[in-house]
Order: sequence, then structure tokens, then C-alpha cells
Amino acid sequence: MAVAVVAGVFLVVGTVGASTTISTDISTDGTLAVTGLSSLTTASTTGAVSVAGALWVGGNATTTAAGAFSTQSTISVSGLSSLANASTTGAVSVAGALWVGGNATTTAAGAFSTQSTISVSGLSSLANASTTGAVSVADALWVGGNATTTSAGAISTGSTLSVSATSTLATTTVSRFLTVGSTTPQHGTADVLVDGTATTTLWLASSGGTDVGACIQMKGPAGANYRIYVSGAANALVVEAGLCK
Repeated sequence: MAVAVVAGVFLVVGTVGASTTISTDISTDGTLAVTGLSSLTTASTTGAVSVAGALWVGGNATTTAAGAFSTQSTISVSGLSSLANASTTGAVSVAGALWVGGNATTTAAGAFSTQSTISVSGLSSLANASTTGAVSVADALWVGGNATTTSAGAISTGSTLSVSATSTLATTTVSRFLTVGSTTPQHGTADVLVDGTATTTLWLASSGGTDVGACIQMKGPAGANYRIYVSGAANALVVEAGLCK
């Protein structure tokens, strides 16, 4: 009678549970439900793994049910990574080049290359800047905190403007005082001062031809115009009323 009861129990378990225990392996045709913790020395699957709660990996990395991934160490990726949205409260370090949208690139040497315009809403500090083309600034350009260019094209400087080569000025307007050849004028009441350490030369010439000379025009006390020029026939200095042109 006892043998028959034991045989009946094994038959019910085999029919209802469809589960077989062989040595340390468990094989089942349905879902394996575990209410407590499970420790897996080695786990692998050829399909998907679905975890309703958080998944802990080695006690350091965690994934939440909301899809977040948290790790207490470095994430190493040997292939490409696609990030729909990425943000960080600390620094981002990239050993190689960083591609942004397939257009902007930073290299390991620190260079930044972009195929379009760089828009900066705040201030930008450039230790060294150079370009092989043109530089366009919509507003004022400050250089060293002293020199300024305005959007209208004017240049304002808080000190002396030094030019080592020849300068061509289409139109020159001086509101008060023009000094040529000296940074320490000897006469502060003049309107134009030409000064030098040796002989000071004022050269007036014309490239129009051999018969074209130079002329100095000035206004007299009564408001009449006078001209000073060298007469071609007598090589004499002529002062007379009239305009140079």
C-alpha cells in the first residue's frame, strides 16, 4: 500500500509541474519563479533577459526599472556608442576625437574643427587666435581691453596706434590734434605737428606728370583763400590769392 502511494505522488508531480531535477541542473517547460534571492555563479542566455526591478551587477553597476544605468567605476566601450541624450554634472574625458552630430570634431591635441558657424551667446576667451580667412564680428571687438572696433567700422584705442609699414587712409578726420613723427610733442597748442630727431622734411609731390606741381592752400584772416606754389618758369615761390584746385 505504501509503495502505491509513493508511486502516485511521483506521477502527480511529473504530470502537473513538468519539472525534472537532474543532479544540480533544473530544467522546466514554463517560467521559473523565485520569491527569494538567487545567486548565479555563471549565467548566459541566447535570448532576452527581463528584470522587473533593478539589476545589480557585481554590487557596483545597477539598472533601474525606469531604464537608468548607474556605475561606481568607468564604463569601457570598445565599439561605437549612440546616445540619444547625454548630460553630466562633472567633466567628460575623451581619449580620441569627439564627433558631435557628424560635423564638429575635437582631437586629442585640443583642436576644434567645425563645418559650420560657431555661435557663442556669452563671452569667449582666446589665448591665441588665428585665421587664414576673414573674421566677422557683428558687434564691437575688444582687444586687450584697450582697443575697440565698432560695428560702424571705427577704431578706438586707449594708447598710441603704431604702424610699422605704410598705411593708406581713404579719409582722415582729426578732431583736434595730429602728430607725425613724435610720441612726445613739443607744442601742445598746435593742430598739426611734424617732429623728428633729425631734419624734418615735408614732401609734397604729384604723380600726375612732370608739369604738375604741389600747392599749399590756406585761408587769410579776412576769410580769403591764398595759395603757395613754386613757379615753373622762374622757380620762385609764389604767394597769391586763389585756390589750389
